[in-house]
Amino acid sequence: MADEDQAKKKFSLPWPVIFVVIIIGGFYFWKNFQIRFDQDQGIVFARRGEKTPLDNPPPQNAVDSETAQPSPQPTATNEVTPMTTMSIATWDLTPLNVEKLTDDTRAQQISDVIALFDLIAVQGVAQTTRPLDEIIRRINAKGKKYAYVIPNHIGNVPEYVAFLFNTETVKYDPDKTREIVESSLSYRPLVALFCAVQPPPEKAFTFNLVNVKIPDDRKEIETKVLGRVFRQVRDDDPTEDDVIMLGNFGLPVQQIQSLCDVPYMAIAHDNVTTTIDGMDSTTNIVFDRMRTVIHVECIGNTRQVDFIKLFDLKLSEAASIARHFPICTDFSVFEALPPQ
Repeated sequence: MADEDQAKKKFSLPWPVIFVVIIIGGFYFWKNFQIRFDQDQGIVFARRGEKTPLDNPPPQNAVDSETAQPSPQPTATNEVTPMTTMSIATWDLTPLNVEKLTDDTRAQQISDVIALFDLIAVQGVAQTTRPLDEIIRRINAKGKKYAYVIPNHIGNVPEYVAFLFNTETVKYDPDKTREIVESSLSYRPLVALFCAVQPPPEKAFTFNLVNVKIPDDRKEIETKVLGRVFRQVRDDDPTEDDVIMLGNFGLPVQQIQSLCDVPYMAIAHDNVTTTIDGMDSTTNIVFDRMRTVIHVECIGNTRQVDFIKLFDLKLSEAASIARHFPICTDFSVFEALPPQ
């Protein structure tokens, strides 16, 4: 018994030595090995740098075993969203001159509003094309592709009307652009044949657009002539039945229909205020509802674009842009099927 006690004492190690050995051993294990947990294999020991099943990523087209559906893949972000409608608007900007656009903020606000629409008829452009050039420059500087259509002879008049449009959604036929000469009208209506770009040509909505402006001091006389202008545009091109007249008619909506004297004339809005002071509703969009089918070619959704709220303007600041709000209506990009 005494010999056994002597043997234990001989081979026992002091606690400080044991502690040092544990520290060194633990460090060596941590440095050279790793422990991982696998759902199938349980605890897995492996040398560091040695691959285990967990190091192998799942295949790219992995399928969830419970739902049997492929994992979602990245989708393309540069696809063009097909259009079903296009926005057509009108805006009396009188006067749209170089002086109005010398203010950088105001010029940008006008350009930003115009860029909201696929196609817009503007009134009150003063003589030169410089105001339109500046607006187009600002719009296209933001990555869009806009252009304008103007009368052939603008130097002979103090003021004219024009169209601005997004060339990526709408195109026009330069050979079908013309003015209507009416001695009783202060401003010659501008006519242009437009067409939606995205659909195939045989399915695309094609239409004649007539841009008009009636001055306040001649509204009772000149509005009566617009019916004759409308019929002339419709009859001049028997291959195109859709005629849309828009602009400043000089009179409230309640009087336009009777004075124009065009059967089946549809009016885009009958309750929208078109001036910033809320006093008038003379800006409008009209068409023959028997030829331009409501809810098929003319979708509707007529709205006033309130640039006062859009830019948080005071009334005096808004007045320096225009007295009128833009008025907009949506049209289909597809031509209605002819009646059977």
